[in-house]
Amino acid sequence: MRWWLLVLGLAASAPSALSAGYCSVHTFPTNSTWMQFTKEPVPFEYGFEEKFKSIHCCVKGYRSIEWFKDGVAYPWSAGVSNLILYPEAANQTLYTRRAARADSGNYTCRLSNETHVETHTVRLDILGGLRTSVLITNQS
Repeated sequence: MRWWLLVLGLAASAPSALSAGYCSVHTFPTNSTWMQFTKEPVPFEYGFEEKFKSIHCCVKGYRSIEWFKDGVAYPWSAGVSNLILYPEAANQTLYTRRAARADSGNYTCRLSNETHVETHTVRLDILGGLRTSVLITNQS
């Protein structure tokens, strides 16, 4: 009888999404010079406790960007969120190296230029920690 041991796990590390170039790669074709999103804004994001997590608000043509969590403006006091701005990405990215359940909530980016204001909200849910599963099968 052969016993096979299969260990399933998921390794998380700071992905390339944290690189300053993430939002600079535009996925929406455009010839315009006005303010607009350069990647599709998503309504939901998910992460795991104790793992890296980032969220983005990729836009071009803006003059200022502000972030809010559940209506509270950044910078947040302790206990509101562990996510911080990534200035190398022109403040279009928030990230944490160790997400916590308290980071769950509605994150809104408010963008403005001389003539327009645009907002986008993403719901972030931080799920329980990753567990390693062990599957033992009996193969003859």
